[in-house]
Amino acid sequence: MSARAGFSRARRAGAIGRYLAVTGETIGPADALYAGLADAWLPDQAIPSLIDRLKTASFEQGADVVAAVLHEAQSHKIVPTPDTSPLADARTSIDRHFALPDIVQIIQSLDREGDCNYADWAEQTGAVLRERSPLSMAVALEVVTRAEGTMAECLRRDLDLTRSSFERGDAPEGIRARIIDKDNKPQWRFARIEDVTRADVEKMFDSPWSANEHPLRDLQG
Repeated sequence: MSARAGFSRARRAGAIGRYLAVTGETIGPADALYAGLADAWLPDQAIPSLIDRLKTASFEQGADVVAAVLHEAQSHKIVPTPDTSPLADARTSIDRHFALPDIVQIIQSLDREGDCNYADWAEQTGAVLRERSPLSMAVALEVVTRAEGTMAECLRRDLDLTRSSFERGDAPEGIRARIIDKDNKPQWRFARIEDVTRADVEKMFDSPWSANEHPLRDLQG
């Protein structure tokens, strides 16, 4: 997960950001609206009309453009609303499990889920985590934790992490197993999440550049 995503997801209410970062789950329009990752949704057939409106109308400031987009969205019957989001349905369980401080405790908590209403969800989520790279999950959780800085800091960290993910992380093996050989049998650096130490996670965030030499050193904001 990129630091840009972490910057945004860290600000999502509750543990939704942590859940999305660790699981890598794909979300739909209703989920995006519920999580605050989107402000509006338009069906595909409405896009041409919006583009025409943006091309022909006069806008004095950015807020006017936003208002035009929202107006176009509100003129359609929107099926995916936040209250129909699977994230909303699972929110109680997400907050209970993914607010825990590390992946080991999260998985153990999912295994202990005693509420029959969420037992299937917890079992499926636990199975997803067991397929993921242990190191990558631990790093993803750390990205969200560190994303409280400025956007410039997050982007610099994003570049550092991208480099380390290929140099000493599981990115190459994931690409091999899922895309190149397609055997779906990745040999992760760590077989178990319990084997990933704090030092292993910290090392992934090491920058090969000093502050004065970093390629994104001039970024502001």
